Amino acid sequence: MFLRAIGFVTLMVLTMGFTPAHAQTAYFKRVRIGSGPTIEIPSHWTVVDAASVQNRALAGQAIADKARVGPADHIKSQQLIVESAPRPPAAQIRASIVAQTELSQAALKAASATDLLEIEREFSESMKKMSANGPVKVRTMDRARVESINGQLALVLSYTRVTEPNPDLWRVEQIKIPFGDQYLSFSLSYRVDSQTLMAPILDRVKRSVRF
Repeated sequence: MFLRAIGFVTLMVLTMGFTPAHAQTAYFKRVRIGSGPTIEIPSHWTVVDAASVQNRALAGQAIADKARVGPADHIKSQQLIVESAPRPPAAQIRASIVAQTELSQAALKAASATDLLEIEREFSESMKKMSANGPVKVRTMDRARVESINGQLALVLSYTRVTEPNPDLWRVEQIKIPFGDQYLSFSLSYRVDSQTLMAPILDRVKRSVRF
């Protein structure tokens, strides 16, 4: 069963990095996540430096450890964080490669409605524990779904959250696309009051994934 191989609160980061790929337009540039897939990001957005990425990862891991969630056998690596401009950011892109052996295209193709409900249940329980030990609070959650992105099946879970004490509501879409013995963990988020501007940009980023 693949359900426990795809926890949405996996936060252990070992290495971080991305490399530029070929440019697409004056407004978007293509970057590679480690040695894995490539995505397009807005050229004028800010790529968060490696030290800041690691600090965020360590903070998240500390909260997850305190809450006792997040399987320790999943290793996130080659993480990229991009924030929209101007500041303060109204949108964010996160992309990581996760080493694992159970989640696969075949597993997603075979996933039943019961499987997806179980994913929602496990995610909800994990986020409740995280909320009790950290500032991120989930407000609403959409149904988990399997979606095709450029010919690859992806597990998608969307929700809204706030990060206390800031009252701004954010919409988050978490995406997992398995390939080989890894998967691309992809998170796209925007401030709800900036949806008109940011949602179309992030949808283009999502559809730009190439393996």
